[in-house]
Amino acid sequence: LNGFLTQLKNITSQGAVVDPVTGQVVWVVNTSPEQKSYGVEVEATASPVSPLLLLTSWTFLKAKFTSGANFNGLLIDGVPNAIGNFMATYNLAPLGFTADWHYVASRIVGSDPNNANPALRAGKTLPTYNYFNFGVSAPMNNMELRLDVLNAFMSKGLEEGNPRLNSTSPTFLVRPLLPRRIPASFRYVF
Repeated sequence: LNGFLTQLKNITSQGAVVDPVTGQVVWVVNTSPEQKSYGVEVEATASPVSPLLLLTSWTFLKAKFTSGANFNGLLIDGVPNAIGNFMATYNLAPLGFTADWHYVASRIVGSDPNNANPALRAGKTLPTYNYFNFGVSAPMNNMELRLDVLNAFMSKGLEEGNPRLNSTSPTFLVRPLLPRRIPASFRYVF
């Protein structure tokens, strides 16, 4: 169990951007409001019966701006208040089995407190999602064959979009979770 408190001050970024009026590339230096994050991280491992192994890890946090007239107290874009994973492994020679569950809580994205348009100022909420993966492996001497089923139940979810998109745009890009897929792999240890 870990607790954390992080405060970021004097946040400065710089880079080349295209001026929308002139079309010329200009170098800009931007400052951002101060930020504070606090929360807990929990990790646990248990083996109630051999050869079953259970592992879990969770992070619960709150990340917000702590300065700036329009920003102070607002949540930071793209940061869920909870993210976690639960995994079980079972080794029954000559096979090993795994199952894991991933969870990501809802999060605000695309907000712009300085925008006059209320819809862009408030941002959007990407919904909570979770998905399950399953796998089987067959170790043999220095080799291992493995077959996984990723996103086994075809869960739906959205990840953050393009961070380079201008915040004044009414468009916000997101990436959907990949659908079910079944990769096979072979590993050889020299």
